[in-house]
Amino acid sequence: MTNGTIGAIIGVIVGLIWIMLGFIDLIIIALLALVGFLIGKYVKGGQTIRVWLNQLLDR
Repeated sequence: MTNGTIGAIIGVIVGLIWIMLGFIDLIIIALLALVGFLIGKYVKGGQTIRVWLNQLLDR
């Protein structure tokens, strides 16, 4: 799959969640997904959250 296809699929899923649950619930789901991603990356031995934030803010 190309990046465009993956982006379109994610967009459709996000749109459906927004329609079904509302904007606030969408934001909560997105934040929980981000937290889960960061915890998973930390447990797997990836970069720590502090290093990731430093790289993000230094750009």
